[in-house]
Amino acid sequence: MKVRFQLPASPRKGALMGVALILMLCSGLFLAGWVTMMSTRAIQVSWLESAMQRRIGLENSRLLAWQTSMDHAFDREADLDKKSVLLFNGKAGALNTQDGWKKLNLYSVLTSPLTMTENFPYNPNGLRPGSSYLAHETFIRADLPNNVSLDSFAAHEFLKSRSPVLNGDLFVIYRKPAAAVTELNIYKNVSPFQVHGRTVVRHPPSLFVKNTSQVDLPFLTKSLYIQSHDSVSRYPVTGTGLDSKVLLPSNLAVVPASLGPDSAAASKLFDGFLNVIENADNPENSLAHTLRKGLYENIEVYKDNLPPTGPYWMAKYDTQAPPVPPPDYANGGFEVPFRTMYVNLANPSLKHLYIRQDIRVVDQIVFVGQRNAADYEAAGAMSPVIVTLVQGSGSPVRNIAFQHENNRRLILGTKVKAGLTTRELIFSWAGNPILGRELRWRMTLINEGFPVLMNLHENATTDIRWIGGIMTNWSVWRNIFTGPRSDRLILQSDSAVPTLPVVGASYESLLPREAWLESYFLPIPPASL
Repeated sequence: MKVRFQLPASPRKGALMGVALILMLCSGLFLAGWVTMMSTRAIQVSWLESAMQRRIGLENSRLLAWQTSMDHAFDREADLDKKSVLLFNGKAGALNTQDGWKKLNLYSVLTSPLTMTENFPYNPNGLRPGSSYLAHETFIRADLPNNVSLDSFAAHEFLKSRSPVLNGDLFVIYRKPAAAVTELNIYKNVSPFQVHGRTVVRHPPSLFVKNTSQVDLPFLTKSLYIQSHDSVSRYPVTGTGLDSKVLLPSNLAVVPASLGPDSAAASKLFDGFLNVIENADNPENSLAHTLRKGLYENIEVYKDNLPPTGPYWMAKYDTQAPPVPPPDYANGGFEVPFRTMYVNLANPSLKHLYIRQDIRVVDQIVFVGQRNAADYEAAGAMSPVIVTLVQGSGSPVRNIAFQHENNRRLILGTKVKAGLTTRELIFSWAGNPILGRELRWRMTLINEGFPVLMNLHENATTDIRWIGGIMTNWSVWRNIFTGPRSDRLILQSDSAVPTLPVVGASYESLLPREAWLESYFLPIPPASL
């Protein structure tokens, strides 16, 4: 018989109690650690929430400063009340406009960045490198209740303006007029030319119609820039480089730019419209209004008996051909007597000219340049001259001819009052080069509504070097029958061909400008948290 050894009941209960106490201790330690960790995490989340609110507040304030400038600075004579506090959803952001602005007009500002005594954080090589006119505004943190967490900051808004053709944009194609039902033609049935600078397309859809799948620009250009928002590339445009290879457009970020309000009824600031020749709703950026600030003459009727030694004169031709006949003159179809207006660019007495064709005034305009090297060099120091042709209901001007060479800065504005015309305005050149085989013409063309056909010189060995640029909202092309050589017409920037310093109003103060915003936001770290 075996006898089993058994522990007393009390020691077994004591062992279980010990295990239970150990489990309770471990559970207590775990629970205490978990509570401590959650408390610490809660404090961390609270700090992160505060940091996130401060960051959101700063980002919203930055965007609010940018949007305030975009909304209030680009209209003419814009006002913004000083010291106004602009809030964005309470705690989510705010700013103080400080002094604000009164009747700000970016297109008449003549301040240069060179006059700034302190230029930080201004970046002269910013979104659009190069010189410009500048208006500088600063927004700061608003005075807010103590329970609002928003760090201090300084939002610097640099409102800049500059003529595109002086900033390297030598061929700028704007949005076609609203009345246009066909494409803006710069690529169909044309001969090539060369653009020794940027080609800028402000509104790619203007180059397309329903059956257009892609636009390949045939002229040669140094660079191509599509200044439009087309994220899905519905309107593909490619160019041709100066090396004759395919040139894709720049993929740099688009900078919204504006020539000012298109009209009082619909400003259309950033829609790519061109309305700078005669725009009563934005006179500070209108050629017709700019020329009236200086010495000018209105030409609205034909004038007989003007001396041919004066700054301009007119002549009639009945049976004989004019000295500089339009390229298609032999085909007939012109008014008789044929009326020509001559403008002598070498005459120092030449004023700005405002030509309005509400009735038939002239059929042709001939710009007479300089015949020898001495006169050509002297013309570079003459004050720039503005000549605007506003085509009304009268018989249209058929031809603008450029005779000899010209070194005087000419701003030529051609505008169709009704918006569009189907009658081609033919550009032609005549005369002999002073040296070599090139006729040099210093000129900026601004075209609104005319289809401009460039017919060049009748001598196929005479080339044209156009020193300046073109801004247009309608078709401009080189006649396909002028030959295949692209170097027969070269566009080159004004700065690339230096000349004597100008006496009188500066070239850039007379040219229409595009304005854009460069914004720099500088948070100021708090002294203590």
